[in-house]
Amino acid sequence: MKPSLIIISIALGIILGFKIIESPKRMIDRMMMVHLCLFVISAGIVVTVNRTFIQHQDFIYIDTKRAHPLTHFMAMGMHGNGGYYRPDGAMDDKIKSPVARNQANVRLIQDRFRNFNGLTNYGKFLVQKQINNTADGTFGWGQEGTFLQLNNPDNTKLNRSFIRKMFANQGTVQANENFEYHFIVQLAWCSTLIGLIGVVNLHSWKIQFLKYSVVGFMLFLLLFEGGRSRYVIQFLPIVLILTSVGSTRILMRIWRNN
Repeated sequence: MKPSLIIISIALGIILGFKIIESPKRMIDRMMMVHLCLFVISAGIVVTVNRTFIQHQDFIYIDTKRAHPLTHFMAMGMHGNGGYYRPDGAMDDKIKSPVARNQANVRLIQDRFRNFNGLTNYGKFLVQKQINNTADGTFGWGQEGTFLQLNNPDNTKLNRSFIRKMFANQGTVQANENFEYHFIVQLAWCSTLIGLIGVVNLHSWKIQFLKYSVVGFMLFLLLFEGGRSRYVIQFLPIVLILTSVGSTRILMRIWRNN
């Protein structure tokens, strides 16, 4: 399970804390308690089933001592554009001790922060990284090489279809330089971001929970490995829920004014 999923729990905890501060006598309303209980129970079931399956499966052997620590992804997120950096992975693979591996990554974080020569330059880096994280509506489609193969790539009829022309390149791999595809998808993504404006002044705890989750995910991508919009996919459902609400409010306001 992705460590970033804890962000949703943190967002819910913040909302619950504010709710208690706002109404200490009522504590939390009944509906919020129901949602909280359902969330905790569902999360507990998913985590338990996941861990049980991993511990008892015999498909592959999993050595948890070789896992990358969070400091590894934080150090990686401070290099270049903040995205994946192969030498960091190679360094971790060479270090067999989990403790020594974590210490090496902490030193790497310290060195890379010093290389920014101050908070101002680091802040500029984070601004550019945020742009890289959210600007590409294609989410990096087509930048991973040619591992996405099509079925029946030599089928002339299929290659003439609208879907193939939009998402494929000569019937063999995904389209990464298709202007028409990029334009349409980018237009849809810009519309999605504009729709988020419609929820800025909404204060219900459900909307606040979703907004805090989105902000939390963005902060996560700034602190850890990111630098590309494909990382947004993991919290895209939350963005789409918010933009659907925001877009509806914007369209309703336009309709009423007319």
